[in-house]
Amino acid sequence: MALDKQNIVKKILEQFEQISDTKNIKDIAYSFYVDKKEFLLFPPRLDFPESKVSLFINVKHVGFIPHIFFYDYTKKEFDFLPDEAYAPLCLYEAYDYISSLFSYEDKIYDAIRRLLKLLFMSPVDKEREFQKEFSVYWHNMATEKMTVDVFLHQAKSFSKLKIYRHGKNMRLVEDGITLNDLLSQDVRIWEEDVGDDAYLIPISDKRNIIPPYRKNPWSIKNIQHILADVAIDHISPDIYKKLKRITSSKRNIWFVFSMHVQEIDILFTVKIRCGNQKHENLLNEIMHAAEQIKTFRTRRMDYLFLNRIVGNEQKLYGKKILLVGCGSLGSYVASELVKNGCISLTVYDSDYLSIENTMRWAGNPALVGGYKVDYIKKLLENFHPEINVTAFHKKLDKKILCDMIKEFSLIIFTIGSSDSQLAFNRALKMNHCNIPVIYTWLEAGGRYSHILAVDYQSKGCYQCLFTDENGKMINNRAIHMSETLNDSYVDSIIRNGCGGTRAAYGTTILLRTTAVLLDTLQQIYSNYGIQHKLTTITPLAVEYPDNLIPMKGCQCCGL
Repeated sequence: MALDKQNIVKKILEQFEQISDTKNIKDIAYSFYVDKKEFLLFPPRLDFPESKVSLFINVKHVGFIPHIFFYDYTKKEFDFLPDEAYAPLCLYEAYDYISSLFSYEDKIYDAIRRLLKLLFMSPVDKEREFQKEFSVYWHNMATEKMTVDVFLHQAKSFSKLKIYRHGKNMRLVEDGITLNDLLSQDVRIWEEDVGDDAYLIPISDKRNIIPPYRKNPWSIKNIQHILADVAIDHISPDIYKKLKRITSSKRNIWFVFSMHVQEIDILFTVKIRCGNQKHENLLNEIMHAAEQIKTFRTRRMDYLFLNRIVGNEQKLYGKKILLVGCGSLGSYVASELVKNGCISLTVYDSDYLSIENTMRWAGNPALVGGYKVDYIKKLLENFHPEINVTAFHKKLDKKILCDMIKEFSLIIFTIGSSDSQLAFNRALKMNHCNIPVIYTWLEAGGRYSHILAVDYQSKGCYQCLFTDENGKMINNRAIHMSETLNDSYVDSIIRNGCGGTRAAYGTTILLRTTAVLLDTLQQIYSNYGIQHKLTTITPLAVEYPDNLIPMKGCQCCGL
């Protein structure tokens, strides 16, 4: 088999006229030349269908070639290698290549074709490939180890940025972004640095902008090329004029450049050190007095960008949400709201977090014994510094609710008490609530849950579910469980003393309900609005009963 393997590789390589000087290196690798550049090929493993070809280039021959890794292999690591250093080539993208589908021979053919395509690309195509991996090159070639965190509203317009430092950490923040962790118990954690200036510079034409790569680090000339190139307007005329109007007395100027590549705005940061002799404007300062450049790894950290980059919905962004109830369901709902656009959340709950809560709680039990809302606030604000949670460790009453309706865009109830929800429902209807309200609750058996979305400007409300055809109040008609409390259900109730109870149910119902609630929120803020007012979630299906609401004779909404 070893002989067959050697013959197969050698035979395939000899079929390509671009390849010359093929050599077998101890039956482990194959050396060959293409366009006067030396490469090593490691064949795939016959006994591992998922393995693929590995290709390396002699670092002496690295030039204007994209997709070369930044670490080398030498004889020190692998004694069978020649006395040279070799860098791996990245020829595959995980999403479009399944190695197990290819035969041994086809894997080799495919790898060589990919290599030749890469080597003989046009300069424009190579530039495009470099720009696709711009951030990878930038981070690996950065002159400084420190990573700069950047918080932006947008990346399309010129903006001055604030500089904050905490030890060796640094943030560049666009004006108007509020971060919750600048202070800790009234002690300033992040200090604003007013000794330097920082600016966001969007690049409108990215032609001829190549990231630093092996043997080609950036210099001050690269920045001058972006700001004032004669042939290409890399920045807009408006930004150019602004740079000519700005004066700065600072020696250190930070630039965060944004460049749109493949539907993403990538960022890269430089620090320019200027001489003591000041010029009439910032542009002239960079063009004639810049003495030193440092490049920094850059991490965009603003909340909206992080949601967008992973495909999270952002329809809740900018909405102020009131969440009433921080029990087990409320904790899951709160945690998911802040991952789907909500950065302004107010929570009400008077209960303490007990050790019994923790097994069906979203998070760890670090604050057992404290108020649930305080735990939620700490958990969510630690999640991202742009999230702001206002916590009230008390029960919400009807008067406070009605007084604060205008402050919110959405109200969500995750409380287990039907009496409380009926009371809130009547208060909201009487006060002509004009924002969406969602009631969500679990049935006592822990198998079924429900979501009711109410628009108080139309017919149908929470009390409709408790109204029969004669207008009389009855138990919730959406309930799936039998009205009869059988022995298995009674035995599942955990009693806390003084009439208090806790139903035994697992986390699956919490996950199901929260997922459907997120879908409901997307409907509410879509172009079509609420499509289903009442939703019932079962272990096997999501149902939309349309005969329970609105209910004729409801004494609240007056149908």
